[in-house]
Amino acid sequence: MRRLITFQVLFILLCLGCQPATSETVTPTRGARATSTRPIASTVTPSPSPTEVVPTPTLPPPTIPRFEPGQAVTITYIRMIDDQIGWALGIDDDARAHHVLRTNDGGNTWRDVTPPEFDPLPGEVFRSAEGLFSDANNALVLYEPRRGVPGFEDSVVWATQMGWRNWTPSEPLDLMGAPFFEVEFIRSSGAGQAWIAVELEASMLHAWIGLYRVRNSWPKWELVIGPQSEGAADLHYCCKTDMVFVDDQTGIMTFGRGPAGDLFVDWTHDGGLTWQRDVLPAPAERQAPPGFGGVICLSHSPTFFSPQSVVLGVECYSGFDDPYETVSFMYATQDSGETWEITRYPGGELHFLRPDLGWALGRKIYITRNGGASWWRVADVDWDGQFSFVDERRWWAVATDGDEIALMHTVNGGRTWEALEPLIAAP
Repeated sequence: MRRLITFQVLFILLCLGCQPATSETVTPTRGARATSTRPIASTVTPSPSPTEVVPTPTLPPPTIPRFEPGQAVTITYIRMIDDQIGWALGIDDDARAHHVLRTNDGGNTWRDVTPPEFDPLPGEVFRSAEGLFSDANNALVLYEPRRGVPGFEDSVVWATQMGWRNWTPSEPLDLMGAPFFEVEFIRSSGAGQAWIAVELEASMLHAWIGLYRVRNSWPKWELVIGPQSEGAADLHYCCKTDMVFVDDQTGIMTFGRGPAGDLFVDWTHDGGLTWQRDVLPAPAERQAPPGFGGVICLSHSPTFFSPQSVVLGVECYSGFDDPYETVSFMYATQDSGETWEITRYPGGELHFLRPDLGWALGRKIYITRNGGASWWRVADVDWDGQFSFVDERRWWAVATDGDEIALMHTVNGGRTWEALEPLIAAP
């Protein structure tokens, strides 16, 4: 729902601020060609002939306009840092693009801190964004490119280390001329590296991705896995459910599963350069209800406690019929997947704050205080949530029920919830 590249961005900003003024050049805005203000020599320049076509300069489109103070907004993703400061992606009734928002009062009011990304022109599709919000000041934001707009189809990653005061664009991602673009995940290790997984093409139960990494190379993102890369294991399999890194070397990818094939996860131990498939063992028959077919399973919600210790959820479905029966399992390993301990759990997204303390987050919310050996029911809600935890008691959730979206808050560990009404703060 998150420390990165701080030194590189700060260095860039300091260098830009220290350059001496000059009348020789101006800095181009993104998408525009650099022009020179060098004085023209005192010579006569002939006028173009009547048949010569003089090209019209292409001006960059306007940037996404900021929301007005007092305006109501809809939060579509939230990441709280503490009980007061947090980040969000939001929209208004116009819903032309995601806006990047920041709160200092627990989610009641928000400052629009959207980077200077291009505003969609009339007839263009919604400008969707994904963000990685590491702490109160550091964030990465990636918008999907503007397809069909020559000269403005690049996709850059915006970075800030100042919360909202300044954004710096990366070099454009190498999309290899792909016909499709959808951001899957933006993740960090918490130790100075970040990764972006982008879906570039999809067909026949496959979703080919580009996996990009930034270490000490800002503003350039390194393409470490492409559609033709060796060592990609199952990264191009449809459909990925999550990607998590515990440090600069070790990460895991979880997957949905089609009607054929194994239930598996992929591991990397070299920072994403190569991946290896880990076929998960099947649950014992006694763990499933009588007559359960379990023809479709998916893995999700991985949480690292150390490079060797991971817990994740597995959902198995009895078939394609609607309604279908679902059985949920928690898989835990202490040895990087060599062995797995399998137990039943109530289902939904798994969220652990520490090895003993976690929640099963669905429309029925459960808590465990013994590492998943037993679960206690906390509350029932009538919505699906994207949750952000500050501690055991204080959570936020983007609650969706059909077309309805609301921002919810609890201060008692999910037992009761209050609906917030987010507004844009006065300057």
